[in-house]
Amino acid sequence: MTSRLHWVLLLLALSALSLLYYLNLTCASWGRRDQIVSVSSRNMDHSDATSHSKSVTRYLTKAAPSVTQRDRTTLVTYNATRVATTTFNPYVIPTGTNYRAPGHQVRHAITFTPCLRDVFSDVLLLIVFNYPYYESIKLFKSFYQPVFPHIIFCGPPDSSNKHVMNVEIFRGVLGYECLGRAIREHPGYAGYLYINDDVILNYWNLVGFNKSQIWQSPNSFSSTPMYGEIEGPWYWWRSPYGLPNCRRAYEQLSNLTLGHDLSTGHLRENSNGSLRCFSGRSDVLYIPKRHASAFSLLSFIFYTNKVFLEIAVPTILRVIEREDQISHLPGYYISGDVRKGDVRVTDSRFFWFIYFNKKHVWFIHPFKLHHGKIDRNFNVVMLKHFLIEKTKSLTNCSKT
Repeated sequence: MTSRLHWVLLLLALSALSLLYYLNLTCASWGRRDQIVSVSSRNMDHSDATSHSKSVTRYLTKAAPSVTQRDRTTLVTYNATRVATTTFNPYVIPTGTNYRAPGHQVRHAITFTPCLRDVFSDVLLLIVFNYPYYESIKLFKSFYQPVFPHIIFCGPPDSSNKHVMNVEIFRGVLGYECLGRAIREHPGYAGYLYINDDVILNYWNLVGFNKSQIWQSPNSFSSTPMYGEIEGPWYWWRSPYGLPNCRRAYEQLSNLTLGHDLSTGHLRENSNGSLRCFSGRSDVLYIPKRHASAFSLLSFIFYTNKVFLEIAVPTILRVIEREDQISHLPGYYISGDVRKGDVRVTDSRFFWFIYFNKKHVWFIHPFKLHHGKIDRNFNVVMLKHFLIEKTKSLTNCSKT
């Protein structure tokens, strides 16, 4: 009885806190709205997520003046189906695999500048689609372009959209070549920021970040000897895009010179005197101008040898820079496999519950706009009426 009472009280507290937060949105600017309530409990089950999504729905259907009747219908449908009928086992929010950056690396700009319009005008933002789901480009432009005036969208060929840079990336396996090509075709920027289309970038937390450093995704997996037995069970080492391809790519570039002999350069130094291929998440990546040419060249070599994204990018970075000079983006990965229908990454309640309790991260992944009609529509409404509205507020430069 005591345990049951504990969970009832916790659920009521979560509902009350969520509702207070969302009602507060109607009477405060986005700069002040960012004091988001954090939930201290690390355990979340469907009751917590459902309570949270109901509070969101209540706010959007009653309090947000920008919500259209069509969007209200979407929210009502979502509440009546997904929230009312779906149940699943308790889910523990993973923390161990997510990077916690040192304080000196996290510059999340708690106090915003008066206006963030064009704040990243010297950075080229590249958004990569693994599949030609280009109908969401308009929404991404509304969210990002006021602060990133220079954006390129890249993905597989599709005759219906002429405004996308087409690269055959094999369902995202070789997506890094979008960045390599963008650098070659659009030189001169202070830096190049690469994100996949299922990443939400909290750009307001990037204000003031060091643009002269490489920034990589926080989750590193492992490394394995370039010559010898593969260490570890990771599937991609043994895949058709794995270790033999990485070794072949390195052998091709070993005779090149990019300010140093690549055969004895940073990769050997970063491998403690040997030669290793590295692996890690690569959904977000920042390359500064001083490394852009080298990255674009190595990207093309690894691409032509068909090296998997999560092997190619970590290995390329360790060719062109020392490990201790590569910074880690403070981001959050929600565990789960979309291909297996894992509710942790397909049920939009999980994403928004976690998102509003991770206010300091620079990005969160995955955010799905093309998986399941009910959750897709809900995410579109949230993108339009929370995130895009936030961009409008942060980039309103009118003088008062």
